[in-house]
Amino acid sequence: MYKIYVDPYLLVYPQANSGIDEFENYIYSLISWGEEIEKIKEANVATLYLSAKTPEILANINGYPERNELEKLIVDLNLQNVIQTRDILILIESFLKLPSIEDKLNINAILIDNIQCDPVFYLDGRNEIFVQIYYELTVLIFLLCKIENLANKHQIIVTRYIQAENTQISIECEIVDCEFCNNSCHVNIPHDVSISLQSFVNPNSLHNYFDASDIWINANQCEEVYKKAISIFIAQKNKQLETPKPIHDLTYWLFGSRLLKSLKDLGFLDESIKTKMLLRTCAEIILKQNMGDTHWLRTGKGANNPQKKRKKDGAKAWRRDIDHEYHLHYWETERGIEFASVVVHNDMKIPE
Repeated sequence: MYKIYVDPYLLVYPQANSGIDEFENYIYSLISWGEEIEKIKEANVATLYLSAKTPEILANINGYPERNELEKLIVDLNLQNVIQTRDILILIESFLKLPSIEDKLNINAILIDNIQCDPVFYLDGRNEIFVQIYYELTVLIFLLCKIENLANKHQIIVTRYIQAENTQISIECEIVDCEFCNNSCHVNIPHDVSISLQSFVNPNSLHNYFDASDIWINANQCEEVYKKAISIFIAQKNKQLETPKPIHDLTYWLFGSRLLKSLKDLGFLDESIKTKMLLRTCAEIILKQNMGDTHWLRTGKGANNPQKKRKKDGAKAWRRDIDHEYHLHYWETERGIEFASVVVHNDMKIPE
């Protein structure tokens, strides 16, 4: 559902006269976006694209880092225990292997004119070639949205070294020439362009933008996408706390083998209201909020019966209210939380 476009400027090595802050931003941006894009690929949350012009532009302006310079920079930033030169070069290569938006559109070339950008300062400080390629990228996104009837809000550009962590950028211009590879597509020339897109420099800000409920409903039975939706929702809820918890302090969690079947049987995979309730419930368990809605699952019906424990590992069984009708059963293990099943009100069973 989401499409993420890598701004070529993310990959360009700073010029020799740049300040140390820009070199530091370059390294950290590559590392953080590289890690995030791998997670996005694994979870299949979004489709990723790059401009086909990126390798040529980097070559023409000496935008690829020299190994010796990169080694010195990593030492100067005291990052030699964090990342190696080879890792950065492999990371850049992995970005360059992303599919191109031009191939997606079957387009050879595009020419634009009369460009207006809001905010006007957004691309200040860039080499003119990276300003132009950014504009062209937004116009290609406009064409893809037009041809495939996509929502602008699901189109995201990732970049680096701008004044805000995320910014809505609006572009207006005119397509004065457009050459497609075949006759399957056609654009009347001249063609007016008007598009607003979200642009991000920080993966954490991207997490806050994602709609976890939309991701869940469009997961198409993929367990990793469901997990990513919960992770995103937990991160968003955590950030809203008066004192957010450090990410590494959050309780580990996983899916039990019968969870997805129980969710499917009760409509929690594709009904929006139920999806939102479930995401909230999972997040509150992990963040330990509203724990009054959590109760023991007991070995019997009596109020004095002990809490049920799993034979194989001694995990404790819990029942969390989603609402009055539905409840989430889970195991509290030594490692963390194992979401086991969603049940109706009078069902006290939990899959082992």
